[in-house]
Amino acid sequence: MSNMGELAGIHSIDHFGLVVPDLRVATEFFWAFGLDVVEIPGSNLELRAGGTQRCWARIFPGWSRTLAYIAFRCFQEDFERICTQIVRAGGTPATPFPEAPPDGYWFRDIVGNLVQLRQGPIDAPVKLDRGVVSTALKRDDVARNVLIRSETREVQPLRLSHVMLFVPRMEAVMAFYVQGLGMRITDSADGLVGYMHAMHGSDHHIVAFAASSATGWHHSSWEVPDMDDVGSGATQMRAAGFCDGWGVGRHILGSNYFYYARDPWGSFCEYAAHIDYIPAGVDWKERTHGRDEILYIWGPDSPSDFTVNSEV
Repeated sequence: MSNMGELAGIHSIDHFGLVVPDLRVATEFFWAFGLDVVEIPGSNLELRAGGTQRCWARIFPGWSRTLAYIAFRCFQEDFERICTQIVRAGGTPATPFPEAPPDGYWFRDIVGNLVQLRQGPIDAPVKLDRGVVSTALKRDDVARNVLIRSETREVQPLRLSHVMLFVPRMEAVMAFYVQGLGMRITDSADGLVGYMHAMHGSDHHIVAFAASSATGWHHSSWEVPDMDDVGSGATQMRAAGFCDGWGVGRHILGSNYFYYARDPWGSFCEYAAHIDYIPAGVDWKERTHGRDEILYIWGPDSPSDFTVNSEV
């Protein structure tokens, strides 16, 4: 294995592409979740967040729900080195996904996932006041610590935080992303899940892997300002008719508060608040945890099928 200091690395997740059976249903779900859904005539949907034009996901029509591709972003000066690393680590050149932006370098990882490497800067960080329990509740009236229902606002995620994929040969896949894309292993748990961050500073994980006998899509995670938004998001989804989910709770690995809304195809969208951040240059010590530390430190029991790959 190469010395980590010799590797160039990606700096962030750019976006993901997901195939679903019905774009109309997808529009209803993602609008309810609080994302801006933009229809691209004749091809796909774009998911935007934070009131910006930034595309965080593309949703394509198809026979069944499955990952189309995942895109990462790197600095321009690192692009060629990372392309070389990818091939050396076992990646194979691939054709761009139809209707996706064709720029950059397209390849398949060692278990067949389609991946795009793009060039570009790091997105400006979202500034959040970590010392305030709830930004949603700030007001001039200091006598009341909660808004009345008529004053509450729609929960709208700020950005994509991470995605989780099912993969076979999980440890080999993680080694590929270390050697090919210069990512770092943050934590792993009993050979069942693994979390990876970017060397230039990122959330505790920008991609996570769950062990399975086949590839598959598990969830996308979207940052909201605080725990109050997580709980309000759960209420928002139930009011829209999307009642199945898990939470509110708090993860151990990543530390974030969470609520997972089950989508119409059996996978999940997560509201996440206060996830750990690993700055550039920090010598994070990877730890291997037991299976009792995989999911949560508090919260309701997880659904019985939460870790089941429905694409097998």
